[in-house]
Amino acid sequence: MNGLQQVNRHVIGFRTSQRSAEVRGCGQQSLTVRDHAPRQHGQAYPPKHGLQVFDPPGGTSTPHGTAAHASPTPYRTGRLGHGLPTSGHGTLRVCPESWTPRAIWRAKVQSLPHPAENRAFRRPAIRYHLRFADPRKGAMTSRNTALQTPSSNTTIAVWLLLAAGVGVCVFGLMTVDLYAALPAYRFRDLLWLALGGLALALPLRFLLRLPWVIAWCLAMAGIHVAGLNLGPVLCVIALAAAALALGSRVLSRDADTSTATQVILGLAMLAALLGWLLPYPVHTRLCYIAMLAIPILWRRDALRDALASWRTSIRQAGDTLPSFSVTVLAFVLAMIATAAWLPVMMSDDVVYHLALPAQLIESGHYHFNVTDQVWAVSPWANDVLHAVVMMLSGQNEIGALNSLWLLLGASLFWRVAGRLDCSPAWAFLGSALFFSVPLFHMGTNSMQTELASTAVVLALLDHILAQPGNTPGRHIVVTAMLSSFLLALKISNVAILAPLLIWWLIRQRPFAIKPWLIGIAVGIAIGGSSYAYAWILTGNPVLPLFNSVFQSALMPPTNFTNPTYHGLLSWDVLYQMSFDSSRFMESEDGTFGFQWLGLSGLLLLALFDRRLRPLLCVGLAGVIILFVQMQYLRYLLPALAVLGVVLTVVLSRLRPEWLSKTLVVGLCVLNLYFQCQSAPPLRQGTVSEVLRQGLHHYRNSLLRTAAPERLLLDGWRTRLGPYATVFAGTNPNVAELAGRGHTLSWYAADYWARMPVMEADTSGQAYLEYFNELGVDHVLIRPEFASPALMAALAQRGEWLDSQGAAMLYRLRWPAADLQVAPDIVLPDQAGLIKRFPVDPAIPAVGAAEITLRCGKKGWGVAVNHVARGDFGERKLDSQVNFCGAGHELKFKTSALLPDGTKEWEVQVQTYTADNPLDILAAKAWLRPDSARRHDHAAELRLF
Repeated sequence: MNGLQQVNRHVIGFRTSQRSAEVRGCGQQSLTVRDHAPRQHGQAYPPKHGLQVFDPPGGTSTPHGTAAHASPTPYRTGRLGHGLPTSGHGTLRVCPESWTPRAIWRAKVQSLPHPAENRAFRRPAIRYHLRFADPRKGAMTSRNTALQTPSSNTTIAVWLLLAAGVGVCVFGLMTVDLYAALPAYRFRDLLWLALGGLALALPLRFLLRLPWVIAWCLAMAGIHVAGLNLGPVLCVIALAAAALALGSRVLSRDADTSTATQVILGLAMLAALLGWLLPYPVHTRLCYIAMLAIPILWRRDALRDALASWRTSIRQAGDTLPSFSVTVLAFVLAMIATAAWLPVMMSDDVVYHLALPAQLIESGHYHFNVTDQVWAVSPWANDVLHAVVMMLSGQNEIGALNSLWLLLGASLFWRVAGRLDCSPAWAFLGSALFFSVPLFHMGTNSMQTELASTAVVLALLDHILAQPGNTPGRHIVVTAMLSSFLLALKISNVAILAPLLIWWLIRQRPFAIKPWLIGIAVGIAIGGSSYAYAWILTGNPVLPLFNSVFQSALMPPTNFTNPTYHGLLSWDVLYQMSFDSSRFMESEDGTFGFQWLGLSGLLLLALFDRRLRPLLCVGLAGVIILFVQMQYLRYLLPALAVLGVVLTVVLSRLRPEWLSKTLVVGLCVLNLYFQCQSAPPLRQGTVSEVLRQGLHHYRNSLLRTAAPERLLLDGWRTRLGPYATVFAGTNPNVAELAGRGHTLSWYAADYWARMPVMEADTSGQAYLEYFNELGVDHVLIRPEFASPALMAALAQRGEWLDSQGAAMLYRLRWPAADLQVAPDIVLPDQAGLIKRFPVDPAIPAVGAAEITLRCGKKGWGVAVNHVARGDFGERKLDSQVNFCGAGHELKFKTSALLPDGTKEWEVQVQTYTADNPLDILAAKAWLRPDSARRHDHAAELRLF
């Protein structure tokens, strides 16, 4: 089946009429007729419909001999009144030898006269939803249409309503200065990407003889993947394959579901498993490889079938896909996703989102460090999935996984719109319009959860719209999995989840007890890990939110709030959100997208459609619940996805169609033009700068401006040693230090309360005492934000090491003991010495040593060993061996993490080769507290 086109755009009143539609295709075609016309409560309604198929060669209408007529089953009869549509369906078989690939079959739905007593309950506007399936393709490939009775007066009113919204939008674009912050070459990004796509698509089109739409999609995908690192891309493919293997076990391909939903279900299960295992030291690359390999091998046959189905679909899609709409969607997604090429640099990411992956990689478990980061126990499902990619690839890259979320969201948007009788062309265009919103551009460069939450909301919406079929119990369980996954991503998703579930309960009425119990248990397993651990550790399952209710000692007993985004409600708030976006988010103006203002009037039309009305109410409820509490734009994206679907369906019914499509494409281009406004680090654009500077240099230049601390830490990580403790002042960009970074920001509530005392001591002594307490040996600051008290402390004990952009790195000198003064053991023949230090067993500590020796000759070796003693006995720790090179000196900088309960630390310096007397120039060692272990609460949560 290659297409379905509505022949009659204007259909007269009902009476005894005929409705016609053209169907391209062949094989067994099934027809479903659904009637949504209003009925009086309690009235029986027994009409019948017939289906006639014609093969009109040369324009004639001679009935086809082998399938001239097929009658669907009659509508259900009986007493109606629940508002449910009556439906009937029939199957028409067409001989394979009677068609050609481009043949046009004309299906006529003929209505029989109604009984006279029932005509009064009819109105002229009756819609037929035709769904055609070709079983030889192995899956439903439907083209839905809604045949309506438009009114000329209604059409004029609709376009006047649309013109009013577009006029307000144009007025704002002409009167508000949105362009001052935009780079002058904004359109170059769009132009370069389009030219690059053409340069790749044309050879694919003519050399490989691929359909244009397939060649263009491959070109856009190739350009996008070229901007990503190969390692994370391969890891995301493996992650998606494992997720599909698990998800297809829960929701088989025979059910009315999509591959995207199966992948999301699998991701939910993987995130849940790792979430509950966060306190345990099992997070290694080998374990993660096994975690992905087991489901892939277990379900390899299902994956092979899915791959074969995809190949078949792609091969046949060239003639069936609406080329223009798919071309627009592919371009929009590729343009929005260019931010995925860039490094991790958004504020929340470098403040706390990177902490979980960094700690799993560094320590093998999560620290639950709520002392230094109040968000440490907030929902972490998305961070856990990013940790899998980072662990396997060895790179702190997030673009590949964000691209997967974007692709899943776009696929599900198209599917949900199709379920609501939107043509494929409009479903693709609607998806392009929604995902062209500039906020998604920032989302592809962030570990924030709104991109993932949007995809999961669309998966849940698609699942709710699907019929439970013969497995209502499984339908409830899958609903519970998707709902709990939303809560595992972010607690604020409850604002859209609650209306969705209420609508689902009204729609499906799932009252069976056993599936409910199973669904609740599965939901707790999927989404409960962060809330359970937070409650056990802090007494507040949603820390730092609602602390006036839970009274956790880690925070003041008040509700967390950000006054910056309160008090912004007004009668023209939609206009302000569109043209004064910087008041509602840390962004530039124009980031909200312009369709919400220009097309908002069309949402009123959904009130007159019984299928769209509940979706409109759900979307508006989600937006209002969130926006009344905090006027913050990014949080609205999951709820806006529901409204985006409604808007797409309404747009698809406007006539003339060419005008509405032109309007949608224009809004897409306008949104893409302002996409660099979505976050300050993205203001320069992407494509033009990558072509001008090269991707590597552009990434570094962005980091030097937005997150220079990351550049400094990357360059000095090996020289700082694995146990360095860094203080970052009031700038908390130290998440990737895996628990060894400390700040004086509100994220660390206890130390934030101490800051006024330290700031008041201009001598710097209060800061030095604070450093001694935490064991800080490096300071990472931006001098323009450093106080006189902090600079005084650095003047006394600081040693400048390096700077990048606005960030500077200092080393703190600790009081050290000379190893050559009164050593405990001196080895004969100057072969070495041993020095022992007492340790307080109650305080976790790090031992460090710096030794400089004169080399006798090249090739001589020297070893420095660390030994710990306590009730556990004697334990040999880190050992470092260096050999003399061409220089005259050999330098050691070693450190050791002393086990808990250590009472004595021993440093051994001895020759590694025979006849090599030591000539020590300087040797010193010192102990300092290890605050990273002191703030590691994972052991408190382990059951074994």
